[in-house]
Order: sequence, then C-alpha cells, then structure tokens
Amino acid sequence: MKIKLSTLLVFVCFGFSNSFACTCETDSTVIRKYMEDAEYIVIGHAIKNIDYNNEVRESWDKRNSGFEVVFVVDSIIKGEIESNEILINQFGEGNCSQLFEFGERYILFGNRLKKFINRTPKIPKVKKGEIPATLEPPPPPSIFETIMYCYNNKDNEIRYWNKLAESKIVLHSSQCSTFNMNSLLAQDILN
Repeated sequence: MKIKLSTLLVFVCFGFSNSFACTCETDSTVIRKYMEDAEYIVIGHAIKNIDYNNEVRESWDKRNSGFEVVFVVDSIIKGEIESNEILINQFGEGNCSQLFEFGERYILFGNRLKKFINRTPKIPKVKKGEIPATLEPPPPPSIFETIMYCYNNKDNEIRYWNKLAESKIVLHSSQCSTFNMNSLLAQDILN
C-alpha cells in the first residue's frame, strides 16, 4: 500500500504542475500570423526591470532577469522606433510571461500600449461585524486597440504605466511572442 500511495503522490504533484504550463502554437502558419498582426518585431536584449514595486524591481535586477523590463533594440524588423529602448509589459500573461535573462538576445513581436485603464472593482464598505459580499475573481487584463483594461491593479500602478507610455514605447508581449535568439524557432523566423 505504501508504494501505491507514494506513486499516487508523485503523480498528483507532477501531474498538477504541468496543468498550469503555458501552451503556445509554434507552427510556421501561426508564427507568420503573429508576425502579420504585430505592430512591432524587434531583436534586442533586456537591461533592467521597470516593475512598479521598488522591492520587486530590485530583487529581479539582482537576479539579472525580469518580466517588465527595459529592452534595448539592436535591430528592427517591423515598426518604427525613434529610441533604441522600449518597455515590455506582460500584465495578465501569468504562466505565459516571458522571463527575460539580461544579456540574452530575443526576437519579440508586440503591440504598442498607449494607455492603461483600471477596472478593478471597488470593494463595498461594510459595517463592523458584517460579512462582506464575495466578489467574482477579476478577469485577466484585456487589450482593445492600444488600451489595456486592468482588473487587478492599484491606481498608483496604473498611473505609473500611463506615465511611462507617454514618453516611451510600451509593448505588450509574452512567451508566445518572444523567442531566444539561440532557439530553433527564432532561427526559423529569421529565415
């Protein structure tokens, strides 16, 4: 019985960990569609984090990696960029967020975000002793044209990203539209 129970525990632990993985379509037809739909396609590398939270930013910088990053553009395949730096935002990508390793080169497809709007529901005030109403979990952020509607962010964070978007190009990207230049997929894209 012990062997069966331990086998079951291993299966449950590893089985569930796989159920939360990101799945991206990577056949050439889908990649070509990503490229057509992308406003920008660039090659470059991340140099530092731009997370709203200073502690999070510093922690990721110490690891030489991050998710919301300053990305130095080495070459442009599609789109017009006046500066050699763009900002990467991955709100709502969850397990599909791309972890950028500083020093590694990536090709990425992305669309510009010009505005962030906070749609986080306000929690109703309750009197002492009352149980607050249960709110539905918020949906992930949604993008319509160049506006990202956020449902689980603080107002200060939204103001921070809007200020960044006023002066820099902010691209929304993910693991499904970002590829390490050493990968076979990146090489296929460039050929």
